[in-house]
Amino acid sequence: CDEIECSSLLVPVDFVQECDISNMDDFSGLEECVLGNVISLSGHGEELIKAREVEHTFEDKVGAVRALEVLQSVDDFCEKSSSSSNSSNNMP
Repeated sequence: CDEIECSSLLVPVDFVQECDISNMDDFSGLEECVLGNVISLSGHGEELIKAREVEHTFEDKVGAVRALEVLQSVDDFCEKSSSSSNSSNNMP
């Protein structure tokens, strides 16, 4: 919600544990079952998010190292080219 209005999004979710209302005398059992499933799914979602953050961090580091290696090789090439052209200009 923001200061003006609220929005809702309905998304079908598969529960870890089935909530069978036929065996429940009142809705308190259903509420407990739904809440337990939501807590379970929330924990599972947090684990997935953490796992993906680790994967992205690793990929970013690998990409950064590769980019640094490329830049260093280009820098080395430019230094070699510069030094070889300077030495050829100093020849009589």
